[in-house]
Amino acid sequence: LDEISMNITRRIKNRVKEHLEIYLDHTDFWWMGYHKGSRPNNWNPWIVSNILTLTSLAVTDTPLRTQIVERACLYLNNFFKFTFDDGACIEGMGYYFASNAVIFDIYQEIFDLTDGKCNKLDDDYLARLLEYAVNMYAGNGGFFSVNDSPTSLKSSKPNIYLQRMATTTKNPRLLALNNLIIENGSDETDYF
Repeated sequence: LDEISMNITRRIKNRVKEHLEIYLDHTDFWWMGYHKGSRPNNWNPWIVSNILTLTSLAVTDTPLRTQIVERACLYLNNFFKFTFDDGACIEGMGYYFASNAVIFDIYQEIFDLTDGKCNKLDDDYLARLLEYAVNMYAGNGGFFSVNDSPTSLKSSKPNIYLQRMATTTKNPRLLALNNLIIENGSDETDYF
C-alpha cells in the first residue's frame, strides 16, 4: 500500500489504534455486560472476535496483545453469565454462527495469539455450545425453530465452518451433522 500512498498505511494504523483504545478504555457499552439490567447477546462474542482478529493482524506488541486477550476474556465471561449450561442459543439456530460458533473462533484466536499457551478448544462448555446445532437438527436439512429463527440453516457454506469446528475440536457429532447437511444439499444459502 505504501507504493500507492503513504497515507493509506498511516491511516489504517491510526484507525486500528483508535478502535483498540476504545475497546481497552471503555466498559460502558451495553454489549460488554457491565451495566445492571444489561444482558449481552450475540454482539458480545461477535465484537470480541472481531477485535481479536484485528489484534492478530495488526498488533505485534506482546504486552498489548496480552492486555487485549485479558479484556476479551472479561467481556466473554459477562456473556457467559447469561448463557445456558446446555449450550442453547437463546436466539435459536438463526444466530448460531453469530453466537455459539463465534465462541469457537474466539478460542481459536486466543490459542493463536498466545502461541497455544491458552487452549480452551477442548473445553466441555465449548463442545455443548457447538453441539447446539446437532441437538436442534430436525432432519432433512431443517432445524427446530426457536423465537424468530428460521427452520433452515442460513449461512454461507455452513459445511466449511462446521467441518473446521468439528475437526479442530475432534467432535464426531458435529462432523456427522456437517455430513448430513452436505447430503441434503443444504450447504449454500444467501443469508450472510
